[in-house]
Amino acid sequence: MIDRTDPETDAAVVRSRQRRDNDALGRFIEDVFDSFVEHGVLAFPSLLLSVMFVPRDATLPLVGGYTAFVLGLATVRDDRLHARYDAFPAWPRGLANRPLLRAVYYNVVVLVVAAYALAAAVLPTDVAGTLSVVSIAFGAVAGVAFPAVFRLVPRVGSDPPARRRRDVFALRADRRRRNR
Repeated sequence: MIDRTDPETDAAVVRSRQRRDNDALGRFIEDVFDSFVEHGVLAFPSLLLSVMFVPRDATLPLVGGYTAFVLGLATVRDDRLHARYDAFPAWPRGLANRPLLRAVYYNVVVLVVAAYALAAAVLPTDVAGTLSVVSIAFGAVAGVAFPAVFRLVPRVGSDPPARRRRDVFALRADRRRRNR
């Protein structure tokens, strides 16, 4: 049998499937896209409701808060803030196992941003500008606070912590510690 591909073509195919080494800006743009898609899919019901019920003249707080939330999520992804500041928790591992928590959190944030937008549509213009700023700030803080909120919610149905293996050597070491 004749091999019809050359090694350069095979290497190019393999390289295209791997994540390319981007600089910090490229990784941030990828994280913005990933956050936008993930949030758009999981929060689709609340996005649809907010687009249906928020008037056209109040789109700034809605779009601003939504964009700030997506940018906040993209900022905490890839542990950018955790690497620089220890006060920020790292991006949670095992996030794919808990899509219901993400969906509820994302939908609640969108509904709160939509409530700010509705209030901005009803109230006078000077208060509406303030509510726009509050909506954008709330979206950014909710995005950055997602890992902390995720850690606060207990895992339902999780396995208990693994017990230490009790072999002969561990039993002897325990007995020696007690006798001291």
